[in-house]
Amino acid sequence: ALRTKKKLEADVIDLGIALEHANAANAESQRNIKIILNNIREIQAKYEDEVRAKAIAQDNLIAADRRANANQNSLEEGRTLLEQSDRNRRMIEQELGDTNETLSDQTCQNQAISGAKMKCEQEMNNLGHDLDEMSSEAHMSEEKAQRAMIDAARLADELRAEQEMAMMLER
Repeated sequence: ALRTKKKLEADVIDLGIALEHANAANAESQRNIKIILNNIREIQAKYEDEVRAKAIAQDNLIAADRRANANQNSLEEGRTLLEQSDRNRRMIEQELGDTNETLSDQTCQNQAISGAKMKCEQEMNNLGHDLDEMSSEAHMSEEKAQRAMIDAARLADELRAEQEMAMMLER
């Protein structure tokens, strides 16, 4: 029994030592569990931050896509407006060319008409001078005709007087 007792005491001591080792290992495990739990909490917080950041990034990506689409639409609209304005510019340039050609034609016509007008005015001046000369000549001819009529009337009076005298002398 003593042997058994010694063996049991040795077993108790061994079990005590094993218990101490187990308690120390348990305490170490508890510390490791706390460290791991803290690490898990930190990782979970980082994960949640990353999830939030990912959600924000996705929202930003969606907003950027919308802006890109809006910019693309604006670009297409700008191109369309540019093409329209280019067509309008070419059309206006054509109209300007036509207008310049018309202006040139009308300028030529105007110069021709001005030349004809000057020629007509010159002809009118010449005709006016001719008319003045003819009026002057007609006036002088009328004066000569009046003098001639006066002379003829005087000569007729003289002739009558001579005839009367000749008739009186014959009697």
